Amino acid sequence: MPYRWGRWSSLDRGGVLDIFGGGVTLGNEVWFWPEAEGQGLAAVAASLAQAMGGASVALEVGVGGGPWPCTRACQWPEVGLTGPEVAAALAHLMEQVRPQALLVPASPLGEEVAARVAASLRLGLLAQCSRLEVGQAGELQALRPAYGRRASCLLLGPQGETVVASFCLEALRGREAVRERGPTTTIRGEPPAHAPCPEVAQEWHLGPGAMEVTEADVVVAGGRGMGGPEGFRLLWELASYIGGTVAASRPAVDAGWASKDRQIGSSGHAIAPRLYIACGISGASQHLVGMQGAQEVVAINNDPGAPIFALAQLGLVGDARQVLEAALTRLRERPLPPFGSPHVPSGGRGAQVMVCLATGPDPESPLDYRRVDKASRTIGPADAAALALGVRLKANTGKVWAVTVGEDAGAEETLRLALALGADEALWVRGLSREADVLATALALAQVAYRLQAQLVVCGERSIQGETGAVPYQLSQLLGRPCIAHVLEAAVDHGQLWALRWQAGGRRALVRCGLPAVLAIRAGAATLPYPSLRERMRVATRPIAQWSVHELGLAEEGAGRVKVLRLGLPKPISLGPYVVKESPSPWERLLPLLGGGRPAAGLVTGPPEALAQRLLDFLAQRHLLPAG
Repeated sequence: MPYRWGRWSSLDRGGVLDIFGGGVTLGNEVWFWPEAEGQGLAAVAASLAQAMGGASVALEVGVGGGPWPCTRACQWPEVGLTGPEVAAALAHLMEQVRPQALLVPASPLGEEVAARVAASLRLGLLAQCSRLEVGQAGELQALRPAYGRRASCLLLGPQGETVVASFCLEALRGREAVRERGPTTTIRGEPPAHAPCPEVAQEWHLGPGAMEVTEADVVVAGGRGMGGPEGFRLLWELASYIGGTVAASRPAVDAGWASKDRQIGSSGHAIAPRLYIACGISGASQHLVGMQGAQEVVAINNDPGAPIFALAQLGLVGDARQVLEAALTRLRERPLPPFGSPHVPSGGRGAQVMVCLATGPDPESPLDYRRVDKASRTIGPADAAALALGVRLKANTGKVWAVTVGEDAGAEETLRLALALGADEALWVRGLSREADVLATALALAQVAYRLQAQLVVCGERSIQGETGAVPYQLSQLLGRPCIAHVLEAAVDHGQLWALRWQAGGRRALVRCGLPAVLAIRAGAATLPYPSLRERMRVATRPIAQWSVHELGLAEEGAGRVKVLRLGLPKPISLGPYVVKESPSPWERLLPLLGGGRPAAGLVTGPPEALAQRLLDFLAQRHLLPAG
């Protein structure tokens, strides 16, 4: 397969762009792609457009749902719902008419689309914004978390250019745009060419026991009111039917009814599932801290004054064990969803691998916001997993290059660590400005991959430095290679790349594609061993190759387009100055807890069978029950 350099060219426009007008211009419109949290994204777009004196435009490309509030809308129903297809279509529409900003949700698919569009059109990327505002000079400023949410970063978008921004989902929830929907134009035509997509060979639903509480869309949690292990067996059974997993409060964990890794609260996990079902949990403040990010809450408790009811969309007053038993009596007549245990094929020859590594501030060390560059440096967990898996993928016939870009103080130590653990060569690309953004890094790595003719480019899903998650997708777009993201395991089998991929909602997929390809490795997918002292000494004086960005022909790309204005203390996600109708946030719903609380719809009382039916109706309305 030939290697490609440069972005994908579009097909014949065929008049598609006439709906936006002709000529290469930068308008005052704000475009948005409503794949997730469409109401909230429409609200942000409307607010920005109002501040700019322009219009908000919904690009309903490859998505369903809606209709979304906007000044006008553009639909392209023929576009498929994969990252490369959607990104190619959006870039195609933006090639001649550039809006001030393109907004997408920071969902797994949205992050891929944003990264690919920015790479395709060489635009600045503001990733995972919690706030986006217009400055006094008309420039866009974004606030986003940084360094594992230990800091907040204020970013400045490039003036006079379109900006691509992804908005974190927590900052979009509960917002509604006040405007009505304008006219809709439908595009009829062949979608443009796109970067290659990997093929999904099989998909599985994980059983409740194989699913982590931090990844589940649905969490069924039990507390002291479940009475013991028998009560928790009801939770596990319910979770099996609705595609979720089981969590517990601290008293239940202390009693031995659930393991420590399933504890929710200030001394356990903080989670943000789509639905949280609290069974026999009163709602102590320590527990509420862990589950306050849930989009919807169902509470079952026999105490009508329990604080948990203040957070609930549905509050059922009754014995949780009796209610669940009544619900399961009806559910046992239905089929269970298919569960599986994926297996990744292996065998054949190894591959020529390039592992991209980055260092950043050690999360275990104090962070001085004024001197971040002086902090203790370490390799991030996703990059560590990428290095461990990359060395494994070379097998006996391959070769591994460890590559890092930039002037980070920990770069040389990281490369020597890679050599001690089995990398064959180390390369340090230098000369990028400290202000270089993610696109500048991706361009440099793409040039290196092209020159090394690497069959596999392996990256951590999120580096410890930027945490944007954009580099693997941008490498895929720049090189014209398929990208498999969220990888837990991978192997090369007779020229085919196989990967086990994490998917939202407690699912896994077995994915394959040809070589060359790009892999984005999920943190924790592979354990990085500690090198022996002998290996450390062996590579201590080994030369490390150094290339400059000028040698790669990237002198003009070194500065990047997105600037860091300020780094400071972490800030909670704010609703900001947008003109929207806001529903109470979880933290606002905590205010009445001192006196107990009631759901807006009131508490539901009655016999266990009636409460069970209300629960089943609630779950059916959210499409969480199998057919039958």
